[in-house]
Amino acid sequence: MIKYVVLFAVVLASVLRARMADVTGEWSVVARLAAAVGKDADAQQVELVCTFAQDDTNVVGSCRPASGPEGIPISGAAHGKNVEWSFQIAPNEKEKKERATFRGTVGTDGSVMNGTLEFGASRGDFRAKKRRCDGRRTHGLTPDCCQKAVVHQRDDSRTDAPNGTEATERAIVGVLR
Repeated sequence: MIKYVVLFAVVLASVLRARMADVTGEWSVVARLAAAVGKDADAQQVELVCTFAQDDTNVVGSCRPASGPEGIPISGAAHGKNVEWSFQIAPNEKEKKERATFRGTVGTDGSVMNGTLEFGASRGDFRAKKRRCDGRRTHGLTPDCCQKAVVHQRDDSRTDAPNGTEATERAIVGVLR
């Protein structure tokens, strides 16, 4: 009897693991953000490239503008087909950082994701598509980028110019505000 219970538990764990989305890799994210209350009512669009590494339910990585420098660190979680990640950015040097939170659902084939986003008082939606790895080294990814994502680290050693993270914050905020 115990042998059957153990076998059932192993099979159940395998099935549940197979149903969990794996977001590891590089994703092209297109977000449309409705203006905050009291601002221009037109929706704004931002294009990001987000690189994720997933270990069980934990998601880490970075997001940057599609044409921008290194990314801003993100953290999040994946549960089944649902994924949530966030990062903090400040509108400018004098204001407090605000959290941008993305909540999405990964499609059945694991290559697309759709969901909502919140940034301060603004709300919107996003669509993302997993980028294919062609083996070339681009955007800080190693040639085996389909299996492994590289998390960019902030470099605070330069004092003469804004580091890549600060430039990324300005680029993203410029679109979102």
